[in-house]
Amino acid sequence: METRAAPIRTERLVLDPIRITDAEALFAILRSRAIGDALGETPPESEEEVRRRIESWIRGPAESDERWLNWLARTDDGRAVAHLAATIKGLTAWLAWVVGVDYQRKGYASEAGRAIVQWLSEDGASVFAASIPDGHAASEGVARKLGLVLTESAWAMSVCFGCRHDPR
Repeated sequence: METRAAPIRTERLVLDPIRITDAEALFAILRSRAIGDALGETPPESEEEVRRRIESWIRGPAESDERWLNWLARTDDGRAVAHLAATIKGLTAWLAWVVGVDYQRKGYASEAGRAIVQWLSEDGASVFAASIPDGHAASEGVARKLGLVLTESAWAMSVCFGCRHDPR
């Protein structure tokens, strides 16, 4: 599976592969203390720091059998509302989502996440997982809406479009 992020359209969002020019919009999402606390990290201090992160994501991981895909989700009027990512290794896609504080509880993470799962499954991914901090109810809710179930090690699901059985 030689996956590269591609634009994805949903009912209310456009998910574009992240570009260095998105640093300002992504900084606006990530600079919140609440977001940093939820992610267990210190928020970025500048657009330049976010620009360096984006450059790293675009370069990709050192492991050649792993791919990083990142999208910036915008509403039809152009407001950046979320960052979504998938780390692909083999047939497994580890999903992540960060929704800007002002845009939470509007269903954006679930809507974008469903579109990414569908897109990646059409590209060959068949196992989806997410690492969610214990007790992070909002992310657990998104995971459930995506069809993930809590396992011993992560939230996960297997999909098999066109199969005769439900692999979950």
